[in-house]
Amino acid sequence: MKLSPYVEETLIAAGLPPGTKSELLEKMLTLADRHYPLGDKAKILNDLVTREKQSTTGIGCAIAVPHTIVEGLQKTLLVIGSVPEGTEFHAVDSKPVKVVFLLLSRPNK
Repeated sequence: MKLSPYVEETLIAAGLPPGTKSELLEKMLTLADRHYPLGDKAKILNDLVTREKQSTTGIGCAIAVPHTIVEGLQKTLLVIGSVPEGTEFHAVDSKPVKVVFLLLSRPNK
């Protein structure tokens, strides 16, 4: 999947403070919701956290790509967040994550 068509300046959060995985995802969801109403953010966050418990989306090299399907979403959203100090994401290489690409997709119809 080519991500560049989904990059929007308004969905980039640079310089996020380190925190828990859930805190980081919540901040990124809040940014997305500001521009594209998401509906039940608590459910979306829960879906993301549940997915992370199944298998980490921390792919290594300080990058994570959490993703979930969001009912009612009008288009696929890519929220990009940078955490210069890094945050624990249980990445496959056991290193802190500094760049997160949060992908929120529409259901397949």
